[in-house]
Amino acid sequence: EVQISPLTSVQTVTEGGTANVCIGVSLGSLQTVVRVNVKTITSVTSKATPGEDFTLLMETVTLNSNEPVCNSISILDDDILEGCEAFLIDIEVQADSTGIVVVPNDVNKMIILIEEDLMDEIVLGFSQPVFTAFEVNGFVTVCVELLEGRLERDVSVFLETREGSATSSNDYIQQSSELTFASGAVLGTLTCANITIID
Repeated sequence: EVQISPLTSVQTVTEGGTANVCIGVSLGSLQTVVRVNVKTITSVTSKATPGEDFTLLMETVTLNSNEPVCNSISILDDDILEGCEAFLIDIEVQADSTGIVVVPNDVNKMIILIEEDLMDEIVLGFSQPVFTAFEVNGFVTVCVELLEGRLERDVSVFLETREGSATSSNDYIQQSSELTFASGAVLGTLTCANITIID
């Protein structure tokens, strides 16, 4: 019996990189020509989307020796913070007249993990370096801005006042606020909190 399988079960690739899918003999010695269908597939838990996160692969490769055959898959880059994603490589041997070449069910798939490109990390910061408060207004609005990136999930930051020359007992009300940027937020999005000023 001759077994055909991906030569690695798991491969990790950074966005913008290339996954190398190599198919070869994992058991025995190949004495005939074998054609193997190789394709990318996704599952409910794999998260990666074809055409958005990776290029589709659907090839028939020919093995005529114990030397592996490799294909490349482009991992697409974007500016969305998505976290780790994955997709699968599935292989299937075409009809083999000898009946001795098989792909065992437990090794017929390869997992490709996509790591987030560090360039996709989001950057949050105050929308301006100084916020001026006037006692007559009764409050000052402080905003945090999405300076880089685009969100695919909700992200929260915590804003807390600290004493300087002004004190929380005499000049303002001590405040801690959770500011949430909703999924889909783009560059320049603001989330704000009002801090009470004591007159």
